[in-house]
Amino acid sequence: MTGIRWRMAMLAGACLAASCTRAQVYHEMKDRIHSVDRFQGATQLKTEKGTATVQVDIQNWSIGGGVKLDELPLRSKGMLVVQVRSGRLTTVIGGRREQRGEADFWTVPAGIVMGVETGQDEAVLQIVVIKE
Repeated sequence: MTGIRWRMAMLAGACLAASCTRAQVYHEMKDRIHSVDRFQGATQLKTEKGTATVQVDIQNWSIGGGVKLDELPLRSKGMLVVQVRSGRLTTVIGGRREQRGEADFWTVPAGIVMGVETGQDEAVLQIVVIKE
């Protein structure tokens, strides 16, 4: 087993034994997960009913190789618009696994959890969170 896989196996075993929370798992992997804020604030959108003021949070997430998160620890909750800026990863959204590659775009409805899994290489996501 490689060093990273061995550490992940040990962490998973320790988490099962100690009933780790998502926050504990994230804490253990935080040296391989980084986010950079790009924008946070209010803006207005045109809708069929006129204009709506929404809060927008844009972050770039760098996720190292060998990371598996049941839920990406986003600062805010809402509808997600996600793009893979580089690399490849697997997303788990509503129990459905899907391979994603560079330049792929998708949305995640508010209230639905998005998990991520990287292979051996790092992946970079740009995530826009829109909340009313």
